Amino acid sequence: MVPAIQTIVDGLQFGPTASDIWLWLVRLCAAYLVGLGMVVFWRRSLALRFLGGFAATLRANTLESVLRFAAGIAFLGASPAMRTPGFFVVFGTVLAVSALGMLLLPGAHKRYASWAVPLAQRIATLLGTVSIILGLVIGWATLR
Repeated sequence: MVPAIQTIVDGLQFGPTASDIWLWLVRLCAAYLVGLGMVVFWRRSLALRFLGGFAATLRANTLESVLRFAAGIAFLGASPAMRTPGFFVVFGTVLAVSALGMLLLPGAHKRYASWAVPLAQRIATLLGTVSIILGLVIGWATLR
């Protein structure tokens, strides 16, 4: 692992309950993914509206970025207690770094969303399925 990332992961282990807190936050992320996937199948129009809101405004972009960064930090903090910790260090790092990019470059994120959101809406069934599977796999990875 990259020493700087290892330092961050170590720093997130601030006490005996830190790992439990991070694991519960990761489980919330997993529940979000499963829930989003279920909404695609049960309330498709709601899911399509939700997807259509990504990067739509500066406020939405900021909220997305902050939540994505928080999720990335949670994955980094939980990674030592998860199955395949190396994978989740990379996953958390990608989430956190991309969140900073989204926050610092909202115009670029909006341009990206202008073609990615319509694509996501066209393949919503696939995204819903992948979302449920990913959520279940992440939830499973928190069980040791």
